[in-house]
Amino acid sequence: NKAARTAFLKSDKWATFRAKLLKERNSTCSLCGQKYYGRNKKYIHVHHLHPAVYDDLDPDKFALLCKPCHKFWHRILKRMTSKKFPIRNRGLWSLMRTAITPPTLDNMNEALT
Repeated sequence: NKAARTAFLKSDKWATFRAKLLKERNSTCSLCGQKYYGRNKKYIHVHHLHPAVYDDLDPDKFALLCKPCHKFWHRILKRMTSKKFPIRNRGLWSLMRTAITPPTLDNMNEALT
């Protein structure tokens, strides 16, 4: 339910979890490596890798993404599920999906070298 999810994202429990995650991961985008400081931390998104279960606060199920990377991420996911415009190299994009699992991109970097 969208209303319950929105209420949860405004809760103290979420705010505490988000702050802890930002601290543990140095407020750094999991995809591009951009680090955010001070007031700019509000621009880094906490992306849930399993959004259907929004109140499961297992840190391993989240990635920190800057706004451009988050937008890119959702475009790729949309494209991967599109029947009209399928991605040709599905293996690389599937690797990317698993590669941004926190805290680093080491898996993806190894696969691309």
